[in-house]
Amino acid sequence: MSEAIVAVEGLSKRYGSVRAVDDVSFAIAPGQTVGVVGESGCGKSTTARLIMGLERPSGGTLRFRGEPYGSSARALRPVRRAIGMIFQDPYESLDPRFSVRELIAEPLRAHGRWRDGGETRVGELLEAVGLGSVSLRAAPTEFSGGQRQRLGIARALALDPAVVIADEPTSALDVSVQAQILNLLLELQRERGIGLLMISHDLHVVRRMSDTIVVMYAGAVMEQGPASEITARPRHPYTRALLDAIPGTSPSARRLVGRPRTASGIASAASTGCPFATRCPRVDDRCRSERPPLTGVPHAVACHYPESA
Repeated sequence: MSEAIVAVEGLSKRYGSVRAVDDVSFAIAPGQTVGVVGESGCGKSTTARLIMGLERPSGGTLRFRGEPYGSSARALRPVRRAIGMIFQDPYESLDPRFSVRELIAEPLRAHGRWRDGGETRVGELLEAVGLGSVSLRAAPTEFSGGQRQRLGIARALALDPAVVIADEPTSALDVSVQAQILNLLLELQRERGIGLLMISHDLHVVRRMSDTIVVMYAGAVMEQGPASEITARPRHPYTRALLDAIPGTSPSARRLVGRPRTASGIASAASTGCPFATRCPRVDDRCRSERPPLTGVPHAVACHYPESA
């Protein structure tokens, strides 16, 4: 594998007594997609904000091309310039007062790149995301959700990033549009060799897009490894529950009769022992008192009683 662009090592973030991110490690290499999956509140977006340099970690190390992140805003500029961000809701993330031209020009101006062929760059980016024929004077409100997300992708690519973070990029879109956006991301990745961090609550999306999957629950990693292994042979009961929640393609597969009841939510996560202990069908006293370590290479699992590999 190529040298990692971004390496996350034992990353932690606390807000008071809340462990939003707890000892998370993975790396993003050129042309590779790392998928981070879990329910709302599991720490996915906080991890993304830490990687972007928008928040400071409470513990652990972030490295960009082998060097630790700088501690000042000035020192973080190269990192922020090299990492693009696609936000979840294209209806909220694009300023409705801006024209198409202004939306894409903004990051170029902010990082001193506008004078170096900025006008041409705007046209190239719109062409790359399939919007080459739109009016540069149009406002985001004139576009559909899928078109707005394409504008968001163009913004994320404006500075030729080495890594793009896609934070739930299709969750606010109609099902018919979701596949178009995912296909566009894969095509752009193949063309540009960027590393991609795909954040989602939908394991079906992550399974389709990723080389490596990180399954998070209550800030901690439950399971991690090659996407093919995680989805074909899940070893943690939480990963199994996420896979079981994916709707089937036939009416019989979509029936809920006989499936375990859905969990009560991350708010019920245990503060001691395994975080998943309050929801796990195989829980015992050891799970409630002793936190399982994340072990195994390349397919790691944090469970005292994992399913057989």
